[in-house]
Amino acid sequence: MMHAIQEVGRRKDTNIRRILGIFVLCLCVVSLFIDFPGDSEDPFKQEVYRKLGDDAPEDAAILDPESNILQVPSTLTFSPRETITLSTDADNYGRVLLYVTSHMSRQHEMFLKYCWPNVLARSKLLQQADVAVFLNPAEEEKREEAIDVVKATFENNPLTVYLRENQAYATGAVMAMHEAMASNFFDGYDWVIRLNPDVLIRDDAFLTEKMADPEVSALLINCSNRGSKVHTDFFVIKPIVLNANSFPEALWRKNAELSFTKSIQESVLERKAHRWIPGTAPRTSQCRAGHGHEFHESPIVHQHYLHPEICSIPESDKEAVEFEFTDPWPNSWTLVDQIESSSS
Repeated sequence: MMHAIQEVGRRKDTNIRRILGIFVLCLCVVSLFIDFPGDSEDPFKQEVYRKLGDDAPEDAAILDPESNILQVPSTLTFSPRETITLSTDADNYGRVLLYVTSHMSRQHEMFLKYCWPNVLARSKLLQQADVAVFLNPAEEEKREEAIDVVKATFENNPLTVYLRENQAYATGAVMAMHEAMASNFFDGYDWVIRLNPDVLIRDDAFLTEKMADPEVSALLINCSNRGSKVHTDFFVIKPIVLNANSFPEALWRKNAELSFTKSIQESVLERKAHRWIPGTAPRTSQCRAGHGHEFHESPIVHQHYLHPEICSIPESDKEAVEFEFTDPWPNSWTLVDQIESSSS
């Protein structure tokens, strides 16, 4: 009798285990077809969370679950949407890094959205470059939006974003280069192109020609008509001629251009390893590439304006910024400040 009772109990246990197994299997199958709400709805957040795995670097991007704000310092990497076939020109000058510094002001945002797609489209040099953006938005709530702008602009380039705390205007640009040298951002690259989003490469012919010259180590813009004062908002340089002291936190004479000029005096200027970029030296007291030149005269243009030759605003966006190009240039240049005030 006891044996029969034990047998019945074993059969019940077996049946229960089978039922539970079938139930769990069904749940697994159903979960494959249900799109549960959560992080997967947002590809950006999914990218951020993916960085939080065991192999994530210490400064990987962290999204605060309470404030929903990206924490700093953070580093994000994005693969290009399409693979660009390298031209034979790349064999002449090697690996190139485009290093962009931005606090993502309204001005920088508009240049990235409306001008940089055309800049990239007309330059094989930039199409084949890796891109690194030192990004320090003034408002922490704008960090995610700022990264979206950068991602959209450089969607076809291998992209790294260094998200950092916002600093004062000049200090932020200096820190971008100081950290790049201290943290070896430029390792593995033959050339680095350093610029801000409102500095546009209109024509890269001179750059590619001289970058292929083994005797050249830097392509620079001179902001002085007496001696040398190297422009810091745009330069092209071989990282091998730089060192950890090239961009000190404390500026020499409290001036970024004078400090940079002093730091490359021995390694570049005295060795005549540089070339001044024609048509870019400012004709005014402002240290900006091409300032005072006609737009078509300068291969590098640094102005706080949007020009119709290189900046295109979709019809859907024109109303939002209350913007219309007029002709002829220079009347066609419209102040970014005017656009901001009219759209606010």
